[in-house]
Amino acid sequence: MITIKRSATRTTRFQTALSAGDGRLRVARITVGAFGLFAVGYQAAITIGQHGFPAANFFSYFTILSNILAGGLLITLGARPNIAARLDDMRGAMVLCMVVTSLLYNVLLRSVAVAISHAWINEVLHVVLPLAVLLDWLLVPAAREITRRQALQWLGLPVAYLGYSLVRGPVAGWYPYPFVDPEASGGYLALAGKSIVLGLGMAVIALGLANLTRTARRRADSSGERELGASSARGGRVKAA
Repeated sequence: MITIKRSATRTTRFQTALSAGDGRLRVARITVGAFGLFAVGYQAAITIGQHGFPAANFFSYFTILSNILAGGLLITLGARPNIAARLDDMRGAMVLCMVVTSLLYNVLLRSVAVAISHAWINEVLHVVLPLAVLLDWLLVPAAREITRRQALQWLGLPVAYLGYSLVRGPVAGWYPYPFVDPEASGGYLALAGKSIVLGLGMAVIALGLANLTRTARRRADSSGERELGASSARGGRVKAA
């Protein structure tokens, strides 16, 4: 008689290959995050160091702040996968900011001159890194269920950025983007209207991201149940033999 012992822990090929502690995922996260921060630092050295652009203005771009957040968080997740579950909300907010960064640039600002000197840096910050964090979000689901309320709370970062830009703009005499400049937008009322529309769009994106990770988790769980059932059936046949 042969008895096969099975672990009570439910696993799947999906989860095993792409769990937060997987060595390949950790290396990929650290590499991508470091590359994103390198691109930001390289551009900062050119824009601030060589061209004399005010550092405070450079680090007031939503693109720069979002990529710093993304790079730092990816490195943290890669270096300390044991805390990944505690960073689900921060990770979701980061993915939202990066997706919004990419959409705003590619839809509204690609034809506008931006303070980035090299085309490859532009593509890394506005295309490559946003796609990387979105893919990470899709392939490595959040450790826990993300509710709609939690997803909408991710809007706190973009709202805080808008407030920061509106407060700092008159003081510095400079706005990072035309759509956060009241004069360029046709006044505060017009800017408020545009901001509401943009906020609604971000809310839709946030809810979509939450739904994507919920779907990925359920598929992984369903796959795990099927695999566990198949393993149990195989074990039963062997034991009977």
